[in-house]
Amino acid sequence: MTKYPIIPGVRQARQIPAPRSRARARRGICSTVNCTLDGQRRHRFQPLWCPERPCWRLRPPSRRAGGRPAAPKADQAPARGDNSAAFCLEWPPPARHTPATSKKQMPISKSRLPQHLGFTLIELLVVIAIIAILAGMLLPALTRAKAQADRAMCVSNCKQWGVAIQMYANDHSEYFPDNTDGGDLSWCGARTAQFWNDYLIPSKKQKGEKEKNHVVFCPTDKWHRYADLWRGISGPETFPQLTGYFYLPHRNTKSGWPYNSNGLEGWASRKKLGGEFSDAPVLIDRLQAWGSWNPKSNTGKVEWFIDDSGKRIPTAVHRAHKGEPTGGNFLFEDGHVSWYIRKNVELGSGSGSWQCFYKIQVSSLSTNR
Repeated sequence: MTKYPIIPGVRQARQIPAPRSRARARRGICSTVNCTLDGQRRHRFQPLWCPERPCWRLRPPSRRAGGRPAAPKADQAPARGDNSAAFCLEWPPPARHTPATSKKQMPISKSRLPQHLGFTLIELLVVIAIIAILAGMLLPALTRAKAQADRAMCVSNCKQWGVAIQMYANDHSEYFPDNTDGGDLSWCGARTAQFWNDYLIPSKKQKGEKEKNHVVFCPTDKWHRYADLWRGISGPETFPQLTGYFYLPHRNTKSGWPYNSNGLEGWASRKKLGGEFSDAPVLIDRLQAWGSWNPKSNTGKVEWFIDDSGKRIPTAVHRAHKGEPTGGNFLFEDGHVSWYIRKNVELGSGSGSWQCFYKIQVSSLSTNR
């Protein structure tokens, strides 16, 4: 450390070592030191101040041509910006003072006070408005994407049904699974339940509703998933069993449901593949409503919800506005699946207030009633 002479009459601070190199001094690299007047840490090469009197600026010592540092004169204080002082000086010599008991304090500039930054009300409202606009743009797109995903999963279910029916027909002389002990359009008997176990997937009773990816149910079906929980309340749990689709072939059309109310009895009574109604659908998405409908004029007033035990449950699948379905998937004997929009599907049959829509135009459509 370079030592400097003691200047008479001048209060002298602890000497500060010069930078290790001239390059660091020229770059003005800053380092912290303790001020002897108030004990606070200050930065080298920055103005030092004390509560009552300012200190002189700290500068690295200037060197003469011979390389020796220049010392300040004893009878005058170094000027501001002078590079001859390597330590903190104060001129004229101050009286002894204690910063803690001093009455006069140097004002602190506002720039030294802590800044509390935050959103203003206008900025917050603008951010909320932008988020609302983005949500309004993204939510419809997300809804459409979800509907497309559900439709694709439903197509996959129908194709698995088609493969299982073809495998069963190959093993049973081209016959459909016997469903004469089933009822209506979605209740299936013990032999069809055995067909599910052997060729498709078991449908056992659960404490909760069936999973979304269960092949026996459409992924958007709510009503039959809920009604499937009733199994075993008034009879055995093994049959009849519900499916989330309209399954038509090999039924007993002389039972309670009016299969021929709109001329489609042959779709439900056929027993073998490749017959008269080979172009008719086998498995159909449930477009099921509650109300009244005139099949001749194809008009009526229906609702797509039903209330049960205080719950409002949608009765149809692939729902849109007010629960009305946008359309449905139709599985045919050859295994292909087609999507029909709601306006192209007419009433197939109905009983009481239940109206089931599954009639489409096919070349072999029977007109017998």
